Amino acid sequence: MLRPAQDPKFGDYQCNVAMSLAKPLKAKPRDVAQRIVDAAGLDDIAGSVELAGPGFINIRLKPEYLSGYLGTIPAPPAKAAEGADDRLGMPPVETPLRVVIDYSCPNIAKQMHVGHLRTTIIGDVFARVLSFEGHEVIRQNHVGDWGTQFGMLIEYYRDIPLPTADTTNDVLAAAEADYKAAQERFSSDPEFADRARAAVARLQGGDPAARKVWEQLCDLSRSAFLQLYKRLGVLLTNDDERGESFYNDRLGPVIDDLRRKLAPGGNPRGELRQDQGAECVFLTDEDGQPQFKNPEGEPLPMIVQKKDGAYLYATTDLAALRFRIEELGAKRIIYVTDSRQKLHFEMLFATARAAGWAADNLKLEHVTFGTVLGPDRKPLKTRSGDTVKLKDLLDEAERRALEVLTNRDEATQDSGDEEPDWQAGGGATPAIDTAIASATADDNDKIMRLAARLLDIPVESINPDDPLKAVNAESLDVVERVMDLEDELGIGIPDD
Repeated sequence: MLRPAQDPKFGDYQCNVAMSLAKPLKAKPRDVAQRIVDAAGLDDIAGSVELAGPGFINIRLKPEYLSGYLGTIPAPPAKAAEGADDRLGMPPVETPLRVVIDYSCPNIAKQMHVGHLRTTIIGDVFARVLSFEGHEVIRQNHVGDWGTQFGMLIEYYRDIPLPTADTTNDVLAAAEADYKAAQERFSSDPEFADRARAAVARLQGGDPAARKVWEQLCDLSRSAFLQLYKRLGVLLTNDDERGESFYNDRLGPVIDDLRRKLAPGGNPRGELRQDQGAECVFLTDEDGQPQFKNPEGEPLPMIVQKKDGAYLYATTDLAALRFRIEELGAKRIIYVTDSRQKLHFEMLFATARAAGWAADNLKLEHVTFGTVLGPDRKPLKTRSGDTVKLKDLLDEAERRALEVLTNRDEATQDSGDEEPDWQAGGGATPAIDTAIASATADDNDKIMRLAARLLDIPVESINPDDPLKAVNAESLDVVERVMDLEDELGIGIPDD
């Protein structure tokens, strides 16, 4: 009925309800709009109320009304008040919860790419808002620091030294290149593949030499991640990291507990049983029917242990969820990933509830966003192919911001005053990603205009080969049309 104006030139708010009321009132839309204006009595708050087109109402608020409204917000507490926060007049929640938020989650020995941008930014927004509301927020960065890939790298670095700051300008990029080389060797050299598998066993068994290489890879990766988090203004630190390796000793107990809690015939919500040699959780609904089915209509289980005894990502996620409930004492848990993992988290939550780890009143939430696509219109994969690196994206955003600020403040720079804020581009990148996360690649021109406005650069400078397009225009598929988004949320993207 009433929504923010799509374009500031139309005012602050717009109303088009006269269009839908005209038919039942058997009157012209413009006449209905005029009747609404006459009856609304907005003289105290509106500087102008205008009719436009067949029956649209444009409302522009008085500056003095806005300033008066802002004046009702309490002043910030005195600096001398120790521990006092400026809450803008908003009281904390009456019943604060301990909330665990799982987000970002990059992989060790791999550079963060544009696919990590959205989970990192959205997760950090949740952490900030919930903390402000008064909840106790525990951030969890579930990094990928365990698995077969480290066996490949441990063996690969038996023949060559690890990259260091003394040998390369970008240590993590060099480690990623080594990973790709090790992966190729693993695929083509059976003897190396056997050694790599043995290295995984040594690492898991605590072998000092294998563990030293692994720790060095983790350290150089963490350093690179923290640099990106700082550039993005994200709150994550090393203290928030709890990677896959942390849960290694908890995987066996998880399977044991599932055997007890989900013994065949003993739990109406599901059971753990073998299927083709693998340990699988089969979940059932209230009617005793399979809760999850494959495309053929057959029961779809969650596999938690392979035939050879190896554990899977699902096992690690179950161990992490159990830890967050039983040891961290979480009352609400939020996971932020792209929508491709929707089924996985539905099964994960259902298994935790069936096993009795998660009470029915415990909030388990999976916050999804549209899949980030590459230039080939396929989902970006963490460990395959070349992708647009997040570092490169931020470098480009900062380069453009610096160029604009340099041109704008040339006189100031010539006088020797303070240099432009070169980090403006890094700060604008999360804003771009958040603002257009709900848009679609079907309207690239509109998206490019939004990116240009947020970065304050000419729209002509954004071309199809630009890295910004790879993360923005080519990766957005949440809603069907940008115009629908404008209608529903009042987001306007002017042409000028």
